[in-house]
Amino acid sequence: MDDQTNEPPREQGVAIRILFSLRGRKAAFNPANCLASAVGRRTIGHLRAHRRLGLLQTLPGWQDFVWFRPMPQRGSPRRLGREVIVTSEISSLIEPAARLESSGAAGRSAGDESAAEAYFREALGLAVKAADRAAENSWQEALLELLRMAVRLALNCGEVSEGRRLMDDALRADPSIAQSDDWTQLRDIAAWPDAWLVAAVRRDPPDVAALDALADRHWKPVFSRCYLLTLNRDKANDLAQQAWCRVLRARRGLKPGGNFPGYLMTTATNIWCDSHRWSQRAGPIADEKLASLDEPLSTQDGDEIVLADVLPDLNSLRAEEQTLLKLDIDRALQRLTPHLRHVLVARFIAGESCAEIGLRYGRTEQTVSGWVREAIREMKLHLEEQADLAVPTKERENTR
Repeated sequence: MDDQTNEPPREQGVAIRILFSLRGRKAAFNPANCLASAVGRRTIGHLRAHRRLGLLQTLPGWQDFVWFRPMPQRGSPRRLGREVIVTSEISSLIEPAARLESSGAAGRSAGDESAAEAYFREALGLAVKAADRAAENSWQEALLELLRMAVRLALNCGEVSEGRRLMDDALRADPSIAQSDDWTQLRDIAAWPDAWLVAAVRRDPPDVAALDALADRHWKPVFSRCYLLTLNRDKANDLAQQAWCRVLRARRGLKPGGNFPGYLMTTATNIWCDSHRWSQRAGPIADEKLASLDEPLSTQDGDEIVLADVLPDLNSLRAEEQTLLKLDIDRALQRLTPHLRHVLVARFIAGESCAEIGLRYGRTEQTVSGWVREAIREMKLHLEEQADLAVPTKERENTR
């Protein structure tokens, strides 16, 4: 049996050393076994010249899966032919998987997430098949590289459970990868990029561990922005939680390739702007201007009292004062337009909600809320005018 050894190429690149028999030479250079869809070459020099032309780099990521198994000098031609066939099968799976991964990355950058996810899923299926084929033939080094590619594809399309299963398979195949830097990033969820975490959160149900990692990473920046808007720690905490809740409700529309921190900041800012705008329209009945009757108040002496204890009770008024108050309220209601009077009575006396009133009038809930606020403002003005008129009357009675 004659052996032939080719010198490794001098230029920077992959050093190629192949030992093969003359009987298996024809099978070794079969077109199905050539890399990167290249036509068959009859000499190693042709393969080296093919690399110089850069044609081996037409498929991104293919250099990670180029391997040549050392053959014993007294090998069987039948065994060599079988390995050549298996190598061709694996390469026929990896080449389209690499192309699909590139297409998925391009689609994600362009914002077409549905197409990107389809590309990643198809590439994942091919990579898993190639890993299974390598495992059947006990190709350890090739198996680990194929599993790493499959894990990366699984995380790109949000299949976290599948990615963890593949990582466990790789760890069983070679326990030493637990100390490898390449595998550490895959196993440590805190080291995942935002694109993988967002893809996992987009799933239904979302991955809890990925959501926790995403919140831990972006909570402090969002809280700082909310504090700048509200200037209050409690309100900033509430605003940040509202922003996260809104993002989770719309998680299916998230784009893993987008700017997630910017989207989160914009959501928090929009919520604050909407709340501030509503407070300006609400006037004295805005949420921040209302107080609970059970809210404790601090006095100048340091004591605490409940707000309900210091407010006057209408039932404690004398019968004459209650009659006068009812007359004042009736006169204020009469000065309202019929439309505002009906809305005010329906809201506070009949106990109907703004949504129910809106259905009767064919208007939105926000429109009815505006009518109620307008009616309350006019009632307040009318009651203040009547109070001003009542003061001189009491003064005249006292002078008598």
